[in-house]
Amino acid sequence: MLLKRKGCLVKRTKICRKKIFIKRHYEFYIGGGRSSVSGIIATVFGSTGFLARYVIQRLGRVGSQVVAPYRGESKWINHLKPMGDLGQIVPVTGFDIRNREYIRNAVKNSNVVINLLGARYDTRHYKLEEVHIEAAKLIAQAAKEVNVARYVHVSALGADVNSPSRWSRSKALGEEAVLKIFPEATIIRPSVMYGHEDYFLRFLGSMTRFWPVYVLIHGDKKVQPIYVDNVAEAIINSLTLPNTRGSIYELGGPKVYTMREVAEWLKEILRYDKRIVQLPKQLEEDMVKILSMHRIPRITTEEYKDVSDRVVSEGAKKLSDLLVLKPSPMEREGFPGILHFRRPVKFDELLPEDKAELEREEKLFLGEKNPY
Repeated sequence: MLLKRKGCLVKRTKICRKKIFIKRHYEFYIGGGRSSVSGIIATVFGSTGFLARYVIQRLGRVGSQVVAPYRGESKWINHLKPMGDLGQIVPVTGFDIRNREYIRNAVKNSNVVINLLGARYDTRHYKLEEVHIEAAKLIAQAAKEVNVARYVHVSALGADVNSPSRWSRSKALGEEAVLKIFPEATIIRPSVMYGHEDYFLRFLGSMTRFWPVYVLIHGDKKVQPIYVDNVAEAIINSLTLPNTRGSIYELGGPKVYTMREVAEWLKEILRYDKRIVQLPKQLEEDMVKILSMHRIPRITTEEYKDVSDRVVSEGAKKLSDLLVLKPSPMEREGFPGILHFRRPVKFDELLPEDKAELEREEKLFLGEKNPY
């Protein structure tokens, strides 16, 4: 349903049950289905990454066209094609973050550009600075040249130019470079994200199950984990809200934990009674160096150097400003992704809440008064 109010369109959607105010120039409608027309033609860089599949899925299911640049084999992108209507998800191979002409061609027909590029460590092809700063510059320049309606750049919570971690410094410098070129860009700073394919809970869960002891790293560090789909929802909402241009948003989950509290929760939920040990600093650093030598490291030296808390700053624009009013708790959405790490001999045991649900159902089917 469309309503007019002072030169704007007010669109009330049955799915979200909320009003979205959109300037007439940007008539994006995110209340339809996959066969509708949202008006969004989005180029999503970093399309094979963790966050991208959730962003593309949300774009596709409201009838958006998505251009997905990628490099490597086509099998790495095939899972994205069913996320939209036939032909709406368009993979484009041959992506190179140094190729200015390729980037311009990828965005020339789009009215939205979303940069999800990110790296956790240096590779033989690209350094952290090339991914977070130089590539961000090229994408912002291309978006500015073709005059896209919305540009979203995803950084990280805790990015700081004075951080001892190259990863954190490069994230902050990337933000500055983007805002200098494209001042109307929307900057999204998510905290630690978790989900079925994350590098946070899965690493800690595997440590809980397979290591003889749980090695606590930065036990007093505070984190505010956020479910990855909540971040994707916030990104999509930022495309339609009129006051998000040129703004910086810090996204965190509903609860703040220390890393020790996360370890205790994992022990309880996975049913392993293991000691939590804090290694001496030198031994801890040596362990991180060894782990970072793996082909796909679970923790890197640059992540280890990032000792700052990953929590939303006081007074910052946050998740609720992007109309994500009920972020998912880690206790609910984090557990399914690490269920396979649970102690095998007790796999069929019920959690207390499951037992309570079963008892209510038994009472209902036995003919007693409806417990609900």
